[in-house]
Amino acid sequence: MRVSAGRLLAGVGAGALAVVAVGLGPNVASNAAPTAAPNEASAAPTVGSCVDGDKQSAECADPAAVYEVLATARSAPGCPTGDYFFAEAAGRGSDGLCLGYNVSVGDCVQDDPESPRRVPCAPEVLTPTFRVVQVVDGRATAKACRDSDAGPVAALTYSVPKRTLCLEHLPVASR
Repeated sequence: MRVSAGRLLAGVGAGALAVVAVGLGPNVASNAAPTAAPNEASAAPTVGSCVDGDKQSAECADPAAVYEVLATARSAPGCPTGDYFFAEAAGRGSDGLCLGYNVSVGDCVQDDPESPRRVPCAPEVLTPTFRVVQVVDGRATAKACRDSDAGPVAALTYSVPKRTLCLEHLPVASR
C-alpha cells in the first residue's frame, strides 16, 4: 500500500495547524468493530482493525500497530470528512484505507507519516514528535481541545467515528 501523506503537524500556534491524520487506540472507548483474533492478524485490514507503520495487519494491542482502519474509500477524497491518512490498496479496483492513529492519552508518536512509530515520551526529542493529551469521543471539533500545561494543543478530528484527538508537540532538542 502507498500512503498519501505529509507532515502530521506543521506547527502549533494560535489556531494555525496543518494536519494529515490521526486515530484511536485500544485503551479508548471505540465504536469500531472488534479487532481480529490473534491468528487473523495477517488477514487484509478491515474497518476496526489495525495496521503497523508499513500498513501491514497487526493486532491493535501491538505497540507497532500505529494506525486503526476507520473507513474505506476508492481514493483519498472519498474518506469521510476529517484528518485521515489514505493508504491505496495493492489490487486494482480495491478500496483503500482511511487510517487514523491507534493511540491513547499519554502516547508519543514520531511525526513521520511515511513510517510513524510509538516512541518514549521525553522532555526533548531529536525528531518531531507529538504527545496525545486528550481523546474526545462523540465530537469532531477542534473546540473540544483545551490548552495543556505545555502550551497550545493541536486538534485532529474525524467524522466517522466522531472523535477528536488533542495533541501537543514535544520540544525538539537542538543538535
